[in-house]
Amino acid sequence: VGVYRRPAAWKPGRSIQMTQPGSLTAQFGCYYDPRGGFMTAAFDSRGYRKAIRATRTNDGVALAWLHPCFQTGKYSLHFDVVQTVFASDDPGRPADWRDAADLYKSWAVQQPWCARKYADRDDLPGWLKEGPAMVRFSRSWLAEPERIERWLTEYWQKDFPAGTPLIIAYWGWEKVDTWITPDYFPVFPSDEVFQKLTRLGKSLGGHAFLWPSGYHYTLTHRKQPDGSFFWDDRERFDATARQHAVCNRDGQVRLRTPSWLQGGQCVTMCPGDPWTIDWLNQIAVEIVRRGADMVQVDQVVGGNFPACYSTGHGHEPGPGLWCTDAFRKQLETMLKACREVDPEAVVCFEEPNEWFIQQVGIQDYRDWEVMRRDLAEPASVFSYIYHEYLPTFQSNPQPGNRLQ
Repeated sequence: VGVYRRPAAWKPGRSIQMTQPGSLTAQFGCYYDPRGGFMTAAFDSRGYRKAIRATRTNDGVALAWLHPCFQTGKYSLHFDVVQTVFASDDPGRPADWRDAADLYKSWAVQQPWCARKYADRDDLPGWLKEGPAMVRFSRSWLAEPERIERWLTEYWQKDFPAGTPLIIAYWGWEKVDTWITPDYFPVFPSDEVFQKLTRLGKSLGGHAFLWPSGYHYTLTHRKQPDGSFFWDDRERFDATARQHAVCNRDGQVRLRTPSWLQGGQCVTMCPGDPWTIDWLNQIAVEIVRRGADMVQVDQVVGGNFPACYSTGHGHEPGPGLWCTDAFRKQLETMLKACREVDPEAVVCFEEPNEWFIQQVGIQDYRDWEVMRRDLAEPASVFSYIYHEYLPTFQSNPQPGNRLQ
């Protein structure tokens, strides 16, 4: 989500599109100048998939909602799409997206995801409401765990007030390599070393935070010159998991070749299949058993995953409300399973979606990661609307990535 300046200067045919779940964190969009603007919103309290698109036409800019479906015949929406105009409530201040967000918020706070403000929730550990600090250690640090121990005892313990909570995120903890799934255990560099670190961290008020890669199942990783792979898990996948994977319309398993697999491929397991929900919950429980008390469902960005067209998983084929219901069930059952091991466990997921505010304890949000894609200016829409309901953190800080 961001602000795109001067769309009237775009060439006809150019467009931008945001999806929910995905890059659209709240269900509204607007078009404005300093005098005022136009906004449209989808008043969907249940979680149907949708997208908003702005297109430069020969006559102006068209702002439209798109609603995916996989059916024939008549199609009708199960919610209202509204539109109105807005202006600044302060004559001395030009209008901007925040004025539209205020209008949207007046509806949003009446929805189930705003049932309780953060301060009023009794389902969260007390330390999480104390404004914890956060540090991240990569695989290279885990390879030399004594460096982490020194940081905790010679820097954190000495230079920060006693009792300050600390979230300790570990990247590269996976057995094979960073982001390689699902053969995670024993964790890198070993279960014994990792548990020693988590015990030390807890003694200093720390909370270990691990991020399994959501529904991704790595088939192959790091292609070699002879065509083989450094990691090849296809045989096990075929034997244990293929029938539970996301399928395309032709009924074939959906394959992906992401950059981090260096020539390898992965598939997406379908959370509409109860097997997948249990599979990911078991991974989370194993993480908590090793001393972590925070688990992020990573790479399910904004609660999004590919629509599955299988007829054998127990869900309707194609995109639908089942996608939202399945991910909500994932978060709720994962928290329950983890808390059977650690009563103060916390779960969250990568990048926000308003639908799941009440199911998580903290939110990974890259509003401070300035990437300026396609000349977009960052706009912290989620935090602006929902700051009383869920705290956010920057998952991938880099030097210079700060808004002034």
